[in-house]
Amino acid sequence: MRTVISRRDAALAQQDLQRTIASRVARVAASSNATVGVPRREETPIGATVPASASPQSKPALGDEDVIPEIQPDNYVSRLMKYIPAEVVAVFLTVDAAMRAVDNIHTSIPWMVFVICLIATPLYLWRVMKVTKCMQLAISFGAFFVWVLAIGGPFAATDWYSPVYGSVALPIYTLATAIYEG
Repeated sequence: MRTVISRRDAALAQQDLQRTIASRVARVAASSNATVGVPRREETPIGATVPASASPQSKPALGDEDVIPEIQPDNYVSRLMKYIPAEVVAVFLTVDAAMRAVDNIHTSIPWMVFVICLIATPLYLWRVMKVTKCMQLAISFGAFFVWVLAIGGPFAATDWYSPVYGSVALPIYTLATAIYEG
């Protein structure tokens, strides 16, 4: 049995992934200490007098205070995506979309792209992001595999694949990594 993903479903999955990547980038940017072009707030030294305009009862003007984003619990996909570099995801999705647009593509090419991205995941983390923990590299490797299984990827072209496999593997893998890290 061959499972075919419609262009609409692929577009929706890609939009969801782009939102996840955008939120991940925003979190990284918000948590980094290097803020370019943003002046630091002056801190009042201990024992100094504070002007009345800076009292807790006064409300700051719009833009004077940091905006605190609403924290929402992560779903399984967003938890898994935290382990996979956004660059590897972008490469895989771009090449996957290009391959889907071609009618006569050899069946081994999607598998080669999958394997290259699978191997690139821990290599990118190690060489570019300077991750040295072997377990984090292994978890990222497995996370990419499970993510591709969940979205179909080259697995969708096989006779044995069912979307249920990815739907089951995704929460189990997320739970297992949470228990291990806990």
